[in-house]
Amino acid sequence: MILSICDVPEVLKVMKIVKVVILAIKIAVPIMLIISLMIDYTKVIVSKDSDALVKTNRLSVNKAAALVLLFLVPTFVKIIVQIAPDFTYSACLNNATDAGIKASYESTMKKYMDSVKLKLDSSTYTLAVDYLKNIEDEELKRKYQEELEVINKKIEEEKKKKEEKEETTTVSKRPDPMAPYAPGLLKGDTFLETARNVWERIVLGEKNFRYEQGNYVPVMTNFCDCSTYVSWVIYEYGYTDFYGRQRTCKHLYNTNYRELYGWEEYYYPARTDLTFIVRPGDIVVRRTEGSGHTNIIASVKGGVVYGYDCGDSKWVKHGEYPNGIPNPYFIKDAQKHRPAKIIRVKKR
Repeated sequence: MILSICDVPEVLKVMKIVKVVILAIKIAVPIMLIISLMIDYTKVIVSKDSDALVKTNRLSVNKAAALVLLFLVPTFVKIIVQIAPDFTYSACLNNATDAGIKASYESTMKKYMDSVKLKLDSSTYTLAVDYLKNIEDEELKRKYQEELEVINKKIEEEKKKKEEKEETTTVSKRPDPMAPYAPGLLKGDTFLETARNVWERIVLGEKNFRYEQGNYVPVMTNFCDCSTYVSWVIYEYGYTDFYGRQRTCKHLYNTNYRELYGWEEYYYPARTDLTFIVRPGDIVVRRTEGSGHTNIIASVKGGVVYGYDCGDSKWVKHGEYPNGIPNPYFIKDAQKHRPAKIIRVKKR
């Protein structure tokens, strides 16, 4: 949304101050000159000194010249600003009234409303809601509030439709978790599908898995931990150099996969809440020298994050969490305060 400079309320507020200063100068300068001359000539009359009169005349001319220049400052300012391109000084100055500023706020708010109706996105909606506080007309404000409530419902409906559409597009290749394992069997069309296929084999397959550290990829036993799971998914997706011993959280956190494979990588400081940052298919790694953890984001629905997370025996318990673990604790990591890394795997 692009506004003309004279439509910006903050600019009009500044121009209103300029108007006050200009008016003060126009009133004050003549008064200052008259008072100053009266004082000077009163002193000369009292002293009856002819030389003093000559000096006073000369001083009065200088004072008058200086004050005239000061009086002309607004004129100089007007000439300078009129030279600037795309700036209508007189229009801004004329609009710089309480009524003009109020009308400018209302005009800007209308443009925000038109924009949010057109885009139907959360960021534009938030800007419109935040700007509403500038509207003084209570009836108009109430009208906009009601419209924004309707728009917000539409945004939530569109978001829900999008999430449902994403869910329906992630079921193209769903192998039977009970089928005999073979390398490549679990590869989906996307990294997220592959993560889901491996997860379902763990939590819905013929084996009752448990959490235990230290394993090899692909997993042929009935135990797994968080980094083994992530390594297995990457291997199944086509990165066969992940074959063999699992890549630990330390390895996942410290390796430059952007340089190695062209993957996207994003680092975040400790205490960062990743709830509204992560998206389905992201590998999330938290790491310090003392401990680490990792999982793959399954979905994000209504502010709830679901993760494919093999970090605990109860989480891989047979049939308990087929859709992932809701709100994995380390998405916020409120206890250990570890820095985070998000990895987005590139299609092989």
